[in-house]
Amino acid sequence: MGFGIKQVTKRLGTAALLPLIVLGAVIAASALSATSAVALDGEEQAFLGLINQYRAQNGLGGLSLDGQLNDASKWMSQDMCAKNYFSHTDSLGRDPFARMAAFGYNYNTWKGENLAAGTDTAQAAFDIWRNSPGHNANMLNGNFTVIGIGRALGCAGYSAYWTTDFGGQGGAPPPPPPAPDPTPAPTPDTGSRAGTSSAPAATASTPGA
Repeated sequence: MGFGIKQVTKRLGTAALLPLIVLGAVIAASALSATSAVALDGEEQAFLGLINQYRAQNGLGGLSLDGQLNDASKWMSQDMCAKNYFSHTDSLGRDPFARMAAFGYNYNTWKGENLAAGTDTAQAAFDIWRNSPGHNANMLNGNFTVIGIGRALGCAGYSAYWTTDFGGQGGAPPPPPPAPDPTPAPTPDTGSRAGTSSAPAATASTPGA
């Protein structure tokens, strides 16, 4: 059926669906900053290495794998593969940001997605995205710190699909440490004492999407 790529980016607090591009894709790389809980196949792992090498060459930090984004990416590629479509809007009617939120990545931060169809390897997807201004902008966006990578093979129509989901936050921030108990003031020894001590409650908040 040929090849195809699509790209979309969401700035902090806003959504902007950029023009979709039809071309071609593939992917390759070696592992940098891999999260042990996230399983990648060989080509997905290769793409992680390619994009992080490319970012380093352009003075940017590497991307770490995020489990929630990885789940969203893999689901999207598998859904396009099984249902023979190519769009940022999935078969359930969700845009990329609603889909990321459904997989638990619902932070109010920068987000983006690149899609590719019709190629099997990491290097090809990377090369096509690099040569497309919108997709390249996602790969070199300094606001992104985490990534999910999903590839599906043996599909009807296009032979393979790739999804990379990007985010600017990698997990919820840790809660602040509990406040220490206040030190009681010394009191005269009268043989009996009564008193209470209480520490202010510690709270943590996580930004929402």
